Amino acid sequence: MRTHAVIPAAGRGTRMESDAGKKQFLPLAGKPVIVHTLNAFQDTPAVHRIVCAISSDDMPLFRGIIADYNLIKVGQIVRGGERRQDSVHAAVLALEREAHPDDIVLVHDAVRPLVTGALIERVIEAAQRFGGAVAALPVSDSLKMVSPDGIIQKSVSRDGMWTMQTPQAFRLSILIAAYQKTIRSGFHGTDEAALVTHLGFPVHCVEGAADNIKITHPTDLVLAERLLLQRATTERGAREIPVP
Repeated sequence: MRTHAVIPAAGRGTRMESDAGKKQFLPLAGKPVIVHTLNAFQDTPAVHRIVCAISSDDMPLFRGIIADYNLIKVGQIVRGGERRQDSVHAAVLALEREAHPDDIVLVHDAVRPLVTGALIERVIEAAQRFGGAVAALPVSDSLKMVSPDGIIQKSVSRDGMWTMQTPQAFRLSILIAAYQKTIRSGFHGTDEAALVTHLGFPVHCVEGAADNIKITHPTDLVLAERLLLQRATTERGAREIPVP
């Protein structure tokens, strides 16, 4: 059984408010954001192949990035759609033609560049066991229901509430069935967990990481750079500890 990582990267990132380009291609610690993301999957032995969904306009740029950074696990590039759901579906259709139905498909946001190999492997292991698993975190903040004009209506219990992250992983056969049902029903989900839940299949949560942030606003880039620096400093310090 093989594991394929799908990275949807066709989004326009309208909330980024940047004139420098789409957020997945913005510089982060000397490399495009998406390179950090792809390197995490390339460096994880449990991931055998990466499929990327890219907009037509970005194909030349992305192919150059693949060559410049020697991203050899990127085995296929498909044309992404207007929505994330369309981009992932295009990648799933490509995998359906050549992968085994029991293979695991990981879907990860192109703009979550701080994902670690350890988290990727935990999600893969859970998906192999249960058929579907997602990285997620229990909600720790107070929750309020708020009216459209910004008035608090009532408090909402946070018990049992989790925020979804990626990677999200499923057997290929489950994702195929989920997309077939969404096409028939016209359902639109914000992530693969929503589509698979709509199918009626249980999805297990694996505890994610607080630093597995999504680059959405300009301040997220600043935070991501700081976190990468802290991670590099910690790793360098661990290597320099003398062995007794």
